[in-house]
Amino acid sequence: MTPHPHSVRPNPELPRPGRSPETGTGTARGGGPVPPDPLEHPDADRAADAAAVENLLRCWLRETLPDGVPGDGTDDGGEGATEVTLPLPATGARLRVPITHRSPTGHHRFGVPVLEDVPGTVAAPDAVTLAALLAREAAHRAAGDADGRVPGPAAATELVGRVADSARRVAAHLAARRAAPAPPPGT
Repeated sequence: MTPHPHSVRPNPELPRPGRSPETGTGTARGGGPVPPDPLEHPDADRAADAAAVENLLRCWLRETLPDGVPGDGTDDGGEGATEVTLPLPATGARLRVPITHRSPTGHHRFGVPVLEDVPGTVAAPDAVTLAALLAREAAHRAAGDADGRVPGPAAATELVGRVADSARRVAAHLAARRAAPAPPPGT
């Protein structure tokens, strides 16, 4: 049996769910503080970008790992903290993704992903960068498919554009809702 191409290792420093609704923070399994949820960031643009990154990661993992996100044997009802490393052979990089909440339905929560093996940088990609990387990986994988259909640059450009537009629209909705958090009259 060949080893799984995605490495998984426990990360005891990652938080369990259980954040305070008031502050967005809490206490991790080891007793340390839980970092604030990126989806609750006060900057609507950053919160929207974090939501887009999480959604891209969920989609990529669902499509590329048919058996689901690999576990490390510590899954305790969806709260086992792990980290998954995704190889990106088309770019020669890796994406290290902390999993802060494992969901039996696949709606996992992720920490900030880190792009590794990129000369001169180790960075957390934003949603547009991640979409471009994953589109390139999809084209790279499709090139080896038996049907011979390879998505071209136009498909990648369209995906990246849609992700950017989605993040922009979500940011506008978040900003509007945060400015007027009460339900609109008549609802």
